[in-house]
Amino acid sequence: MNLYPAIDLHHGRCVRLQRGDRKKEKVYFENPLDAAHWFVEQGATWLHVVDLNRAFGDDTDNRAIIAEMVRTFPQVRIQNGGGIRRIADMEALLEIGVYRLVLGTVAVKQPAVVEEALNRLGTERIAVALDAHQGQVATEGWVKTHDLTTIEFARSMAELGVRYGIYTDIARDGMLTGLDINGLNELAQAVPMRLIASGGLQSLSDLERLQQLPAERIDGAILGRALYEKQFQLKDAIERFG
Repeated sequence: MNLYPAIDLHHGRCVRLQRGDRKKEKVYFENPLDAAHWFVEQGATWLHVVDLNRAFGDDTDNRAIIAEMVRTFPQVRIQNGGGIRRIADMEALLEIGVYRLVLGTVAVKQPAVVEEALNRLGTERIAVALDAHQGQVATEGWVKTHDLTTIEFARSMAELGVRYGIYTDIARDGMLTGLDINGLNELAQAVPMRLIASGGLQSLSDLERLQQLPAERIDGAILGRALYEKQFQLKDAIERFG
């Protein structure tokens, strides 16, 4: 199981939000490289980095920090999401060393862009965000929802050739209430995709429950606030599940 410690970037700092609400932001590291170093010291092989400025449609981004992270920790693969909507932006991020890109809003609104990205960049380099609000797909920093259900959207992406889907129950994100195992299981049964669990992970027992789902459908999990609030140590999770 791949474990993806999360680093959310907002105005150059490492933060966590609750349910994606920028009004409920807590700063954990003024320098996000300190967060990355903390995780790498504990054995991280992946980092899940979200550029919240891009996700919220701001005029600024955190690309320079991401590039510095790549240079500083070349042994780690970086999975990067947040407001990535053009092929040129995808190519620029891969060029600075990002390993995998997470596409959200563009995948819902312009699936042809996802298809082009898969063809040009490869299926290993693309993941799609399956962000769910009461079973419906959410986009644009989670402030808008669509009639499309999460399963319907995931199926349409799988038909295009998407291999990786990141499933987040928005109501749980940043709340330490546990993963939506039932929702993950429904997706695993319905969609031929490698799923990455996200949103609400609270303890190692969440990873134990995740491990019970079909192995061929579960790639791993994103670990966020639970690590920052020291509910458990990343190194312990890696020893047991990584």
